[in-house]
Amino acid sequence: MQIIFLFFQTIKSLISDIRHSHDSNKYFKSAEFKKYTKNNYVTWSTLDEKIYGNELIAIDCTNFHPMNLIQNLILAKYLQKIYKKEILVIDKVKNKYRSNLYKSFNITNITYITNLNPIINFYKYLKHFFFLTKKIKDIKQFVNFKLDDIEIGKVSYDDYLRSSFEGTIKTMNYKLFFYFFKSIYTYNEIQKLIKNNNIKYYVTHEIQFNPEAIIFQLFLKKKIQIFCKGIGQTKIGLRLFKNFSQRRYNRASLSKNTYLRLLQNFKRDTFIKKGEEHISNRFKNKRNLNDIFDLTFAFNPEKKIVSKNYICNLFNWNNKIPIIVVFANNIFDGVFEKRISIFQDNYIWLKETLKYLCQNKNINILIKKHPTEYEITKLKDKTETVVNNYKFKNNNLSIFPENVHPSSILNFAKCVFTEHGTAGLEYSCFGIPAIVTGDAIYYRTGFALEPRDIDEYKRLISKIHEIPPLSKEQIKKAKLFAFYDIELSRVETKLNSYINTTGKEISNTYWSNLSLNLKNFNFENCRFFKMLNTMLKNKNYNILNFDEL
Repeated sequence: MQIIFLFFQTIKSLISDIRHSHDSNKYFKSAEFKKYTKNNYVTWSTLDEKIYGNELIAIDCTNFHPMNLIQNLILAKYLQKIYKKEILVIDKVKNKYRSNLYKSFNITNITYITNLNPIINFYKYLKHFFFLTKKIKDIKQFVNFKLDDIEIGKVSYDDYLRSSFEGTIKTMNYKLFFYFFKSIYTYNEIQKLIKNNNIKYYVTHEIQFNPEAIIFQLFLKKKIQIFCKGIGQTKIGLRLFKNFSQRRYNRASLSKNTYLRLLQNFKRDTFIKKGEEHISNRFKNKRNLNDIFDLTFAFNPEKKIVSKNYICNLFNWNNKIPIIVVFANNIFDGVFEKRISIFQDNYIWLKETLKYLCQNKNINILIKKHPTEYEITKLKDKTETVVNNYKFKNNNLSIFPENVHPSSILNFAKCVFTEHGTAGLEYSCFGIPAIVTGDAIYYRTGFALEPRDIDEYKRLISKIHEIPPLSKEQIKKAKLFAFYDIELSRVETKLNSYINTTGKEISNTYWSNLSLNLKNFNFENCRFFKMLNTMLKNKNYNILNFDEL
């Protein structure tokens, strides 16, 4: 029965890739897109220089959304200007619209990783699958399983969470094993890709899930340097990965050495003030278009700001008892995009955290849903389900009211809890302690509380009602990191344009704006290109606005 399931799921996965490729055509069926490709081809035909050697710059084009395609392609062209290497596009399924887009960048070398090999060689992969799964007895072993150091177990578990929206899993099932089977044949296909191509550099925006995570890890193991785009659209972050030991780093992770130098910089006070302004603007609903998109939902201006009295009256709580706020994390994203975590996944973190907090009768607890729970129907009641498991015997916890603005938390929170989210940075800037159990991008920067294991976490929670506010120096460190993250590490890109990523259709203005950006473009006047060169010259891991320093 399992063999039949795996076979039909493999066929279904192939059909799904083809269908998604076809569905993506809606983004490109416009006169403005055609005009952009014509203008783009003229631009690059003029700018491109002679290519040397047989080494390649590979680009991840496995995600069909125009924003990801355009940003990756533009970044690859910047690198081509520097390294003088031919570009190889890695796509899933052949598509005439995307092929025309690649050609407009003067790129004709394309390889496709979705093919019939998993079906043709099904029994070969099946034999390998059964050989490997004999070693797996439980979920813990599954998650930690590696194939030649590649974390196949985590990639497969990640894929399962991404597709099921379950948040966690206690026992193995056919579907989980299918994602393991899929990881095996993807692993083999990428090995062939590496063998057949002399890839020196790789451009991507994603290092999670299948195939991106497997490509990422295999490329790092082969010492291929990886440039991963971070947050932003017209101003973007960029992280360089060189070593296999960096495979668990967050793509938005920032160099701690640079942060330590900022602490000593003569402009430190100016940086701190700028960081304060950025965080204050988030709470004032002045979100920058290049900031984290989830903030649009989190800081909805239609919500009201309330006091502690309002919250206590609403839930019939004693006003003298401190209120703890727990920020639920996205349960299907960023689960393993971190070096360390006390818990198996984000959902288990929430369940265990509430269990420990409920044992402390000296606090009241508010649990704030993650913004994705309002965006994705299947996630709607995930946090409430966990809360309801404890609520029937505890009057000291409740869901954060949906009509209340997050700025209200500044009026009453004793401290906040997050697994690895931005709340740990945001509220620290206002002196509210943040307890973080995962490898957040601000890990070990001196302002968040970071328990090392379950026992330390429990001890901290048992006395959380006594926790003091952050010191002035800790608040300054948080604001300085906010400047580092939001302003210093996001550089303006001349060729990119803003796009609403939630829309099912792409506005023609996106393509027309891209066409306008091409006018009079040259590398010498491009800020991003200048900063990229400085980054490589100085051997930095992150692109920065170096002239700010």
